[in-house]
Amino acid sequence: MRSSSFLIVCLGSLLIFQSCRRKNAGEAENQKADSTLTLYSEYYDFESLSDPGVNTEKAVSGQKSEMVNDKTEYAFGFKKRFQEMSSYRSIREINVSFKCWMEKKFPDATFVISIDDSTETKNIMWEGKPIVCPKDASWNDIRYNFKLNPSFIQPGSVLKLYIWNKGKNKFYYDDLAFDFVKLKK
Repeated sequence: MRSSSFLIVCLGSLLIFQSCRRKNAGEAENQKADSTLTLYSEYYDFESLSDPGVNTEKAVSGQKSEMVNDKTEYAFGFKKRFQEMSSYRSIREINVSFKCWMEKKFPDATFVISIDDSTETKNIMWEGKPIVCPKDASWNDIRYNFKLNPSFIQPGSVLKLYIWNKGKNKFYYDDLAFDFVKLKK
């Protein structure tokens, strides 16, 4: 009897601790959201997109996703001149999120941000982050935050965000979102 009461008290304490931990994590996320202002967004679920990589083999939302494979080194992403985005001069960060499905981990899958001059002949900035799916053969949430140097943001400069499949491996991604934000003062 005494051991079952002790077990109930321990489980109750653990549940309270987990609840407080989730609440604190949620508050931290809300504080970050409160400190930024979204200036421009784009979202792709691939349902109505006509791109060679769109397929129906796997999907998170709807019936379609984007697939990269041995024929795809550079996958669908985002390409615009800064002047085509509202409030582009105030952009300080770009938040990228998507779902990714890999049969196994591919160390050379990379998410890239680059900025080229207005003629697209000179690269001004390039940064790549590895795409790491913690769970194999399952949909994973992937998120990146890229900070931008204001001096790189020129009206005619071209911003590119894309997946570089330099190993030419087969994997899928879906629900691709881009949020361009500025920091609130």
